[in-house]
Amino acid sequence: MSYKKSASLGAAISLVASLAIATLTATGASAADYRYWTFWTAGPVVQCSVAEGATEQSCEELPTATEWQFAQVGAQDIQLRDMSVLGWKFAISTPEGSEPPVEAPNFATLCPDMSNPVSDQFRVAVVIDFGATEIAPPGDTPPTPNKVGCVSVEVGQNAADALVLASSEVRADGGFVCGIDGYPTEECGAEVSASEAVAEEAATEEATTEVDVSEEAADEPTQPSSLPTWLWPLVGIAVIGALIAIIVGARRGRAGR
Repeated sequence: MSYKKSASLGAAISLVASLAIATLTATGASAADYRYWTFWTAGPVVQCSVAEGATEQSCEELPTATEWQFAQVGAQDIQLRDMSVLGWKFAISTPEGSEPPVEAPNFATLCPDMSNPVSDQFRVAVVIDFGATEIAPPGDTPPTPNKVGCVSVEVGQNAADALVLASSEVRADGGFVCGIDGYPTEECGAEVSASEAVAEEAATEEATTEVDVSEEAADEPTQPSSLPTWLWPLVGIAVIGALIAIIVGARRGRAGR
């Protein structure tokens, strides 16, 4: 089943309806690891849910955050506000958690061309992170680079609607989001081995290390020198030897007078 940009509001709600189920499955009693499109927010949004034993839905305002927050409900239960920031990442979710999108959740940085408010509409940044190559399903390669969609939604639309607007296609199965922009091509919420989860963690750490090293190198002042670093100790020894020779020679000269 495929959903295009022209999908109705009802279809958009349906296609992402089980993201909340995916969240519960990934942390359920089986303690299994699953590979799927995880859902994140960084506010400002309104999160709505029905508590266990309750009959009415309750909603909570989530303010703007500086870090990604793993969504506790499905995208259809996230009401949007102006300058909302949403994220989807294809990742492995373990009982310990999951890795968020690599892009920082800052609306002004993600959507600099949407600086002016739009009448009767909300501006929304949608980050689509295709994840690490190391965890791609067999035969698949994640698209590059990651995608940032800057969309305007009507008041009353939700996060599921924003995803439909920001992507070229959303593949769904019974309401569960299986693929975004053609990735992955067939897989849908597969259970994976612990080794694959470790591979994703290693890939994430390696990418973070590369960024840290490059930033440190950029901040390090350049030391002008015409000699290799390893040669300076030898130069120091030669200078000290020359000084000793001068002193010894001076003493001999005085003794010979």
